[in-house]
Amino acid sequence: YLYADEQLAEVLQQKRQLKTDKENEIALCKKKQQGWEKRVDYMEEYVAKLSRRAVIERYGEGPHHVILDIRYQVDPQTKTGPRSSQIIIELAPLDLMPHAVHSFLDMVSRGLYNGCLFAFGSRFLVAIAPETRDANRQRELFVPFEEQGFNPPLAYQEYNPDYPHEIYSVSFSGGTSISGPAFFIALTDEISELHLKSGTALDDHGLPLRREPCFGKVVIGHEDLEFLQNIERDPPGRLGWILPEVIVEKATIQRK
Repeated sequence: YLYADEQLAEVLQQKRQLKTDKENEIALCKKKQQGWEKRVDYMEEYVAKLSRRAVIERYGEGPHHVILDIRYQVDPQTKTGPRSSQIIIELAPLDLMPHAVHSFLDMVSRGLYNGCLFAFGSRFLVAIAPETRDANRQRELFVPFEEQGFNPPLAYQEYNPDYPHEIYSVSFSGGTSISGPAFFIALTDEISELHLKSGTALDDHGLPLRREPCFGKVVIGHEDLEFLQNIERDPPGRLGWILPEVIVEKATIQRK
């Protein structure tokens, strides 16, 4: 019996030691994770500071506005001939979204959005993207973003709850990874509720997914956005291309 008691005591001691080792291993993993999170936070803060400085040096302190000169292949009102119009976006304050604003201004200044098409991602939003059903044409639109280092255009998924998604807000589009270079314009306040619900989703690494960077708001062109909601789509329904095409002829930075 004494031998059996000694064996039982040894087994119990091994189990206690194994539990202690596991607890120490978990504590070490948590400590490492906290250390990596601090490093990531520091790098994001540093990138934000560099972005803010670059915007001020290149484009001034703001507020910054981007003009989208758009062309309807067919006038949505008269159903005849092409029609030109403008959408003006006021970008977020640099204190709130410096990195996204910096990237967007740089892409606009390089003419990368010229020729991009409007499309519907859902009934809640209209997207502007270097995408088309013609493969050759899509390569012509998309390759410059890659060659100039804007795919993706962000170093991290910047989001600020003080600049939320709402009607007419402008955001880089994304899924479970870094957003952009395509961006979308919200057509309803319901977009905010959708993004609140998506806050529990996970990214490609199993980490909580940050919402798409909201970096601007349409201040002129609401009428055009209303036209777009009722324009023909291919395929019909919520998603699809706008037909006849609606194109960004030119995107420019409004100079004071």
